[in-house]
Amino acid sequence: YGGVYADLDYSLTARLDDHRRFYAVVTREPEVHSLQFYGIDGRWPLKIMPSPAFLMAAPGHSFYRHCVNELRTKAFTAGEPLTFAGPLGLTGILRRYADAFTVANSPLETVYIPPSCSFYPYENNRMNTTGSIYLGQRQESLTYYCKRSNPSWAEQLRQYCADINNLDPIIDKTQPVVAKHDMKKSGAIYDGQGSMLYSQNLTLVSSLFGSKLQMGSRWI
Repeated sequence: YGGVYADLDYSLTARLDDHRRFYAVVTREPEVHSLQFYGIDGRWPLKIMPSPAFLMAAPGHSFYRHCVNELRTKAFTAGEPLTFAGPLGLTGILRRYADAFTVANSPLETVYIPPSCSFYPYENNRMNTTGSIYLGQRQESLTYYCKRSNPSWAEQLRQYCADINNLDPIIDKTQPVVAKHDMKKSGAIYDGQGSMLYSQNLTLVSSLFGSKLQMGSRWI
């Protein structure tokens, strides 16, 4: 059917008109997320980690048909949402799609991946401005990788490793911010810790649709 999907902790900061001209939009995780999961080997540009938190498509787009077909045949392991349909799983799906459609014969085969800052910015472009419970884990991982920095690494990565919280060297900020994924709200949802603002979002959506929504085992 096409349309727009966004996690409930997303907030639009601009109209989506400029992105509606693309037949499919797959947003990407911030570069520090891909560096954390894939490591830093000194090469540039960085490996893209797509984000399933904000997606757009025209009706009948082949990429989303490809996603559905893959998920139908993929075994789900409980406790591993990131590798099933999360960022890690979507990375593999997008890679295999690109291999299958190396040359697009139709606009309904193309996928646009905007800069991470457009849909997933960090406040002031600094990693430590988030309230995510994963901040400490992310900082520890990136500090470990940066200890191996050497002159052969790309200049952007060497500059970044001088201050892992400063994202200026590795993030393209030339494009406008269209939506914000508020990690201060979303970071504490996992592991049953909940979030007041997240619950408020669900309560608002429930009132708009006139029906109850479920968050984990609790009905809102």
